Amino acid sequence: MEQNSTKILKFSGIVFIGLLVVSLIFFFIPKAGKLKGLEYNDAVIKGKETGKGLFITPFSRWDKKMKLSSDILFTNKNIKQLLDSNFITVILDLDNNKNDKIIKDYQIMGNFSILTDKYGSPITYLFNTNTAMEFEILLKEALKLPFFEWNNFKEAQSKSSENNKPIICFFTSYINDNLRLAEYLKINNNLDYLNMNFNPVLVYTKFPPNYELAKQILGFDDELIKSVELSMQSEKSNNKMNFSNYSNIKVTILDKDAIKIAQTQIDSDVMNNGNFQEFIENTMKGERK
Repeated sequence: MEQNSTKILKFSGIVFIGLLVVSLIFFFIPKAGKLKGLEYNDAVIKGKETGKGLFITPFSRWDKKMKLSSDILFTNKNIKQLLDSNFITVILDLDNNKNDKIIKDYQIMGNFSILTDKYGSPITYLFNTNTAMEFEILLKEALKLPFFEWNNFKEAQSKSSENNKPIICFFTSYINDNLRLAEYLKINNNLDYLNMNFNPVLVYTKFPPNYELAKQILGFDDELIKSVELSMQSEKSNNKMNFSNYSNIKVTILDKDAIKIAQTQIDSDVMNNGNFQEFIENTMKGERK
């Protein structure tokens, strides 16, 4: 009888320890609802292979609000289906020092997720504080942005050699600039004209790899580059991304050898006019600088 009790006690102890280990493992593994995430570097590789963008969402085991919002949003069947169909998910552990560079590059905080193209360059964001219904609506709208289909500069240059279309680079310095550009391209068949005549590239200059590209094309003394440097220093000290500001969008047209043909900017006057074809033709003639 005493032996049986000892066996039961030992078995119970083993079960308890096993459950404790499993609980600790699940506690320390980043988890956003029912989403399954990859490590960032693996996600970038898979994104390029599949043509899917990245959905980068933060996780902190110590933040109750973050865990609650993740449980509300990412257990939703429709949201999960949209994300799984269109993105490679990265669940970014804010408590892990190994993610510090990624957190810095994307200016990640606990209240929003970043949507990128297949190269990992930021396109837009969604607040995780939205309700599931709001998040789903905004996610569907975000998927209509044309930038998910665009190539990066290297691939656009390669394509330019094949189709003899010039490369056109849009340099933005705030996420909201991306959204404004998308709205502008929606009107007057602007997007059709762009795709028919150019190999378009979006360069979000606050993403470090894009910033280096922008410096090469625009030059170190360019006003946009200088303003981005000042803005990044300010945001670094505040440790947050600025969602309210926007700036003029710089446009550079290059031939297949990356030689600059023309350069200008999309400002409020151009936005109000709405005629992208006229704007580009004037730029090519040298009537806009």
